[in-house]
Amino acid sequence: MNDPLNLPLTPPATQAAPTLAPVGGLQLQAVTPSNVSVTESAAPQREHAMPEVPITSLKPYSPNYETAQAQIPQTCANGAMDTKAGYQLVLNLKDYNTDKNSVNESMEVFVKDHLAQLPPGTTSVDCKPLLGGGTKGVSGAPVFTVHDQNGQLIGFAKGFLKHTELAEEMRAQRTIQGFGLKESATSQGLGVGKCHIQGATPKDDKYYFLMLQSVASGKGIDDHLDAVSKSGNREEAMQVALNAVTKTAKAMAELHTQRPSAKAAPANCKGMTLDLNSQLTTAKNVLTVKQGVKTTAKLDLPGIDLSMFTADKPVPGDAISALANRTNMALAKDPGKGAVVHGDAHPGNFFYNASSGSLTMIDLPSSSRSFDGNVGLLPGAWDSELFKNRIVDSMVRIDDSGEGLTGPEVDQLQKAFDEAYVSAGGEPPTAIMRQFSQLHSTLKSLARFSKLLESHPTDSIERTLIIEQIASRIDTLKNILANDVTATLK
Repeated sequence: MNDPLNLPLTPPATQAAPTLAPVGGLQLQAVTPSNVSVTESAAPQREHAMPEVPITSLKPYSPNYETAQAQIPQTCANGAMDTKAGYQLVLNLKDYNTDKNSVNESMEVFVKDHLAQLPPGTTSVDCKPLLGGGTKGVSGAPVFTVHDQNGQLIGFAKGFLKHTELAEEMRAQRTIQGFGLKESATSQGLGVGKCHIQGATPKDDKYYFLMLQSVASGKGIDDHLDAVSKSGNREEAMQVALNAVTKTAKAMAELHTQRPSAKAAPANCKGMTLDLNSQLTTAKNVLTVKQGVKTTAKLDLPGIDLSMFTADKPVPGDAISALANRTNMALAKDPGKGAVVHGDAHPGNFFYNASSGSLTMIDLPSSSRSFDGNVGLLPGAWDSELFKNRIVDSMVRIDDSGEGLTGPEVDQLQKAFDEAYVSAGGEPPTAIMRQFSQLHSTLKSLARFSKLLESHPTDSIERTLIIEQIASRIDTLKNILANDVTATLK
């Protein structure tokens, strides 16, 4: 694979890694150029994420987290990470390949190599894959919880699929921590590395860029929302959920006012519209099928009218595609003020400690794309509306318990969020941004519930609940169509 930026391929200067301090009687030694026997001629020639440079041909060392962070520039091209800077960063990272050729195995070796930075008394660690879903979202990259010898959660580890994402996470942590925010904090990076997992063929090879992070205090907002229907005291759990949502709103407002600009950057808004188009395509692919020039319903959904997704002429002849196109064009003209945002503000990426009232933000690569030096690039409502709309996904659990928030509870939580956000100085969304966010969240949720039907092929309580959720999203789309704010725009 050729380097599109024609980056220099000279390996970095050799640097020695420190010997890690013994922890609980366990002596670990970091890899240094002197105790690693690797030659460039012995390295296989492969196509992979790092152009023209076999990872195994380099003499790796392990820079500490702050040293690695310092290599990443504050100013990027309209929010896009400097590929050269990210590239140079990963050249310097220690490689954690193992004979077992497993991400899990490499991750455990990586975490053990950083035991000196974990809590005192940690003598062994266990990495367990973390699964998402619902309000948590689903990561395309491997995420692990890190537990000590007593089963205590002591950290998180993630394998980024792109080296730029690792650099973006590190840049965002450094920048947001530098704001000195009072309403929130971010997770803290503890160490970085990389591993190479060989596939059946060289083209199937994968590279993971590893990060070990501290544990966020408290529980995810999604867990606080789920607790309302699971708790023995619903009223008390609802109050905690309201406190958590209110704190998140205040924290977002504070973040969004750090580097305001008069108008969000067009290039970044284009990324938002592309994301909406992606959600639309996913939903349409699940719900409909094209036969020649005619688009017809694909799923058997009795009583649900999918006519706005179907047409007797090629897409975008249907009403939803036309609505998305109008909304995208209107947003490009009136995106609202620019801000530094979280960028992936679903309830699973904010942790609230009910005892201390503290809030921690995690998973920040997208935030790095929302600022360039001292200028915010995306509308704050990209965060606030996304978070608020995702609360709806807590309404019903898809299992035979039927647990979840009620409609009035969702309304109460969303109202509390709006009031707290505006009172803390957050910029209210424009009418276009509000419609865009509702359309984006509804299509994303619709696609997720529609895909769930594949695992519930026969009549069941779960299937009935899923179809009810699909019907609810279709009704929301009809309501957006009926109150389309772009209808009056020229």
